[in-house]
Amino acid sequence: MNLTRKTLRAILALILCAMWLSACDEIKDYFSSKSFVEVAAERTKLINGLESYMSIDEARGKLSAWEVLEQSSLKPNDKRPPFNIYKVAVKNYSHLGVAGELQLEFFNSRLVSTWFYPEDFNRYIALLKNEEGIIFQESRHGTKEATTAPYTRTWTYKDYKELQYVGWEDTRLRDELNLWIKRYS
Repeated sequence: MNLTRKTLRAILALILCAMWLSACDEIKDYFSSKSFVEVAAERTKLINGLESYMSIDEARGKLSAWEVLEQSSLKPNDKRPPFNIYKVAVKNYSHLGVAGELQLEFFNSRLVSTWFYPEDFNRYIALLKNEEGIIFQESRHGTKEATTAPYTRTWTYKDYKELQYVGWEDTRLRDELNLWIKRYS
């Protein structure tokens, strides 16, 4: 009986260890294979008809003139996987009848996120709720967030200039960008 109890404890310990390891993001990230340029077949809605994984040219075709805020990439002889960031701003953008500035962020030529800085923030939040059904909840990070299937995270925040904005991102692409930084920076 004593041997059986020890054996059961050992088996239980192994099962718990296996469960812990399978849930550990660090281990999953280490063993997962990413190209960092793949375009997923399923896109997710961002703002006003823009979708994740859109190319820079696709997005440019849907928007008026934009100003480049950031364009950075690795040196040509760098051995790491590609890492190109391209951020733009569209002045005098309007969504749901509210004017503001729209910013877009691309990672390796794929649209990751959009940030809208509405001139009337409170009116815009009310319109998002009434027109698009986006209801923000307090998150554990102190932001207000909402999620929309399949992969959209929407949040409100203030930037470093204390300007309020609403952001949309594809959680898969954000995780991929963060994984690149974790592995290669």
